[in-house]
Amino acid sequence: MISLSPQAIPPNKIPPYPTYQLIEAKGGETTYDLDMGRIERASPRDAAPGELLRSPDLKYTLNWEENLRYRALVIANAKDNPTYIAMQTELCRSSVLYFINTYVWTYDPRRQYHRRIPFVTFPIQDQAVEWVLDHIAGDKSGLLEKSRDVGASWIAAAIAVWLVLFHGEMVPYFMSMTENEVDKGPNNADVGALLSKCRYVLENIPVWMRGGWTRGGQGCDVKMTITIPETRSIINGILSRGTAGRSGRATVVFADEFAFVEDSESVLKALGDLANCKLYLSTANGMGNAFYRIQADPSTSKLRMHWRDHPLKNEDWAKRRIADPEVTEEAWASEQEIDYTGSTPGRVYPKFISTPIIDVPWTHAQTGGYFEHDPHYDTYTGQDYGQADETFIAYAQIKPPMPEYHMFTDFMVVFFDEDEGTGTTVDEWRFILNQKGYRYHEHVGDQRTGHQSDSLGSNWIKNFRRPITGPVFSMKFKSQINPGPPIIVAGRYNSEFGPIQVVQRLLQTPGALAINSERCPKTLAAFQNWSYPTQENPITGLSEAVPGSKPLHNQYSHPMKAVAYLLDWKFGKEQTYGTGARDADFDYPAAKLKMR
Repeated sequence: MISLSPQAIPPNKIPPYPTYQLIEAKGGETTYDLDMGRIERASPRDAAPGELLRSPDLKYTLNWEENLRYRALVIANAKDNPTYIAMQTELCRSSVLYFINTYVWTYDPRRQYHRRIPFVTFPIQDQAVEWVLDHIAGDKSGLLEKSRDVGASWIAAAIAVWLVLFHGEMVPYFMSMTENEVDKGPNNADVGALLSKCRYVLENIPVWMRGGWTRGGQGCDVKMTITIPETRSIINGILSRGTAGRSGRATVVFADEFAFVEDSESVLKALGDLANCKLYLSTANGMGNAFYRIQADPSTSKLRMHWRDHPLKNEDWAKRRIADPEVTEEAWASEQEIDYTGSTPGRVYPKFISTPIIDVPWTHAQTGGYFEHDPHYDTYTGQDYGQADETFIAYAQIKPPMPEYHMFTDFMVVFFDEDEGTGTTVDEWRFILNQKGYRYHEHVGDQRTGHQSDSLGSNWIKNFRRPITGPVFSMKFKSQINPGPPIIVAGRYNSEFGPIQVVQRLLQTPGALAINSERCPKTLAAFQNWSYPTQENPITGLSEAVPGSKPLHNQYSHPMKAVAYLLDWKFGKEQTYGTGARDADFDYPAAKLKMR
């Protein structure tokens, strides 16, 4: 799919445009290797004949000379030649790839020289262009997950310009979080914003191809709107507010960095009637957003643009980039690896590993028989009680470690089951726990909430242990239930700081902590996503945890507290409170601490 025109020139009749070449050394040129002594830098050396040359950032180097000659020849032939201009116009209308590779330029301010770059597409970019056009032609939505710096935003800008130049009454929309991300206006030369990229594309094509558009021209170029007078087509920008897109109609909506949009589910609903074709483009930003939910749906049409698909990048480039001090594990997971489990900024437990990683000996998310309930071992529960929100119970067993991890630990805590509910009574929870058929060794729970008095002067802890004779009626189960024997809940009043340290210590011990990822999906998601409030670092531009803040109280905090109560009770030490200790929303102040 390279055209929308029913009268398009057949693809085999489109002239072949020269593409890029990776530069091979003739011998003696300067190339760069990863400095194994200091991995954050590259070392120069003389290149051997035939090897691919690399720049100081360890990317391979490009040769665009043939493409540049072709572009110059086309521009020269078009001068004062209406017939040739008409032919070129029809070729561009018939192939968006011909238009991009012959006429479109991009801009990279990071380059020391030659910041204006011919847009010569790589294979993955060709695939992305055809994928986008297929969705526009078919009036269908899709999701494009990407690493940073693979050209996705420039592809969207080039396609939008192609639509409005060569087709009548097209209305592509660009959406992002802020005005500076969508459009800085025609008087701003910065090309970072989405519509600014469109202006750059328009300004660097021949005047005869611009359809009457001029930068800042009256009636054709204002902030958030670019109009092509000859085709009456418009590029619009909108902000991702909860009401975004409730009025107006679009040919296609490019929702840029949608994983970072605030209140993304509301924005998703607001976009419903704006266009039939909505394309969500983003790097990863954890699992707590609509972008992750959409990509996890098997029915979603998806395309992935990973850094390994970029012909200039390689493993040495990645190693050197990761070694940069401003690149955190979360930033790398988000910006390069398209890793939803590791990309939540400000994670409380960044050492939690969901999938196998080279040179890392242990993965915490596990499946298989050893990570199921084993009747030969006792069961422990960690309990977080909800008053107005969820109650969460995590079930664990303490087993010998797998043989290959004996050198690291003499035990393994396996979380193999979980339960969550809102509005479930203590008697109903007692029934659920006793019906499991597990042999319980100990129940550990939230002592602060557990001792809060209810309207009858009782509390969770008392109600769990009180004698019950005979069945009681359950609204949840719509029947009589027998709550079963009393449940004695242990635990300590503690600060937030201590339990988090205990969990972190176990996470850093290979083989000591495992989550059954199939049986405990909410616990798994909580480890992956529980985070501190974040703010943007003004120097690096990356999201970082707000210093001194507490973890967010959200859907992930309940499983995490249940896990932390249990692990701290079993493996924590008596805490010393002073410098660095922080009271949390589920803790008593230090003066009220009761030690085990």
